[in-house]
Amino acid sequence: MWANPAILAMAGILGSIVAVLDPVGAAGVSQHSSYPSDPLGRVQRSNAYFVGAVFGDSATADKVGRDLFRRHSHVNGVEPTTGKAYRANELEYLIYTYVTGWPCLWDIYKAFSGKKLTEDDERAFYAENNIVGELLGIPSGMLPRTPEEVEAYVRDAENNKMALTPAAQELIDFFLHPPFTPAWPMAVASPFLRVVTWAALSQMRPGAREVTGIPAMPIRTAFAKAALRIAVQAVKLPIIDRLIALGGFEAWGYRHNAFRHTPGTGRVPFTHDPGLRLQQGKGGTLPAPT
Repeated sequence: MWANPAILAMAGILGSIVAVLDPVGAAGVSQHSSYPSDPLGRVQRSNAYFVGAVFGDSATADKVGRDLFRRHSHVNGVEPTTGKAYRANELEYLIYTYVTGWPCLWDIYKAFSGKKLTEDDERAFYAENNIVGELLGIPSGMLPRTPEEVEAYVRDAENNKMALTPAAQELIDFFLHPPFTPAWPMAVASPFLRVVTWAALSQMRPGAREVTGIPAMPIRTAFAKAALRIAVQAVKLPIIDRLIALGGFEAWGYRHNAFRHTPGTGRVPFTHDPGLRLQQGKGGTLPAPT
């Protein structure tokens, strides 16, 4: 799933919308994100972090996690609807963002990949994404590991945490009605972004959709789903995958380096708890070890 730019585009949009239903997440994006002024760059940077964590070697995965954590260490402010100060690297906010984002990726992949997925596949997906979460700043043992635990977390968030703040509505409007400026890349990207957003929203869970108030849009959704099913298969064609750096050059490089160097590699032990080290270091929110 991480190798398919069309899957990641849909999951990234859906995950971004769900992420800003946390009022702190919405405030962080509204006050610090470059989405309005540099949407393509913003998407490419996010894509590079996650694809690097998945396809990079151990040193690269640690580095991209450390870089993202330090970048977020400067995302601090006040959530305007409550007046509460926030730090983006607080564990509560990181856990919400990643755990509510996992089902977005899984549901998109299940709906659009064309593969028959099993319960074992789903369990492996959530267990493996614990590693990605740890690389990005969450200490070992703090994340749910099973589909049941993730489902319980998401339901609780829908009932007790998600809210449609003005900042969240602003980002949702950006995806539903993307602007045509700046002329590059938005004059070209805007129509495609609309279609990808419609397809992504087809997999939004009912609880989150109720919070957003986004209507069903059945005709647009049917068209978008058909188009994106074709796109998911098309981007796998060698002539497209090798010639066009979909998702950005950095993410493309991480993927293709991994494909070239696969022989002789495999799973390695993961026992060093990078999330704890990040949280206890510069930009972290936990006390340093004594």
